[in-house]
Amino acid sequence: VLALHGENDFGSAKNDVITYYQTTIEQSRIDANQSSLAWMVAISSFKGGRTDPNVTDAQRAVIATVPNVFPGPNADDNPDPAFRLPDQLHYS
Repeated sequence: VLALHGENDFGSAKNDVITYYQTTIEQSRIDANQSSLAWMVAISSFKGGRTDPNVTDAQRAVIATVPNVFPGPNADDNPDPAFRLPDQLHYS
């Protein structure tokens, strides 16, 4: 499973973002009856021309501490407006 959600968490507290990811991952594993269901968490927080270190720090913490969670792509690496839609959030 790939989580690419950080833009929606922009402005949230780091601990709230960690809890969101932990809860979502745990529930998906319960629902799938797969206690070790693998996840990838993308580093993504770019919104309105800025990134949010609270969000990216939380994503990195989840990758480092939740079993069977791996780093996904870093979507914040390419903030070039040429690759974004006019909302400066989604890729074109």
